[in-house]
Amino acid sequence: MAVIVAGVAGYSLGQTGGYASGYSTGYSDGNSDYNKIQESINSTELNYYGYLQLVLSKLAVDSQNKSVKSPGAGFNSLYSVFKSANASLTVFGQNLTLCNPTAKGDFQLIKMNTGNSNFTSLYQTICLYYLKLANDYTGPLTSFTLQNLSNDFTLLAINLLNLDSVIQTYP
Repeated sequence: MAVIVAGVAGYSLGQTGGYASGYSTGYSDGNSDYNKIQESINSTELNYYGYLQLVLSKLAVDSQNKSVKSPGAGFNSLYSVFKSANASLTVFGQNLTLCNPTAKGDFQLIKMNTGNSNFTSLYQTICLYYLKLANDYTGPLTSFTLQNLSNDFTLLAINLLNLDSVIQTYP
C-alpha cells in the first residue's frame, strides 16, 4: 500500500525528480539491480518526454496551419490544447492538459465539424496511454517497469503521430 501511495504522490505532483522517485525504497534492500533499473527509468522518461514535446509541437503547428485553411472545423481549439500541453514541464502536465473535459469537448466538436470519428477514437487512445503511464509509475519497481514504460511511451507517441496524420489529411 505504501508503494502505491508514494507513487501516486510522485505522479500527482509531477516532481522534477521523475515519477520513478515515488517508488518504495524497500525494493532496493539487497537488490543490486535497483539503482540500474531506476537510472534506466529516469533516462527513458527524460528521452521520451523530449520526444513527446517534439510531437506535441508538431501537432500544434499542424493544427494552427489547418485552422487557417479550414476555419470552421475547430482546429484552432486543438492548436491551443497542443500548445499548452507542449508547454507542460512534465508528462503528468501533458496528461492534465490533453485529457480533461475541456479538451475532450474540443475533440468531440472537431469530430462533429469534420465528420471524422478518428479524432475522438485517437483522443481516447491517447488518454488511455497517459493513464497507463501513470500506472507504470505507481506500480512496483521491477525489471518489467522499464519495458512497460518504453512500450507505453512508444504507443502514446505512435497514436499522437496518427492523430497528426488525421489532421494533415483533412481538406
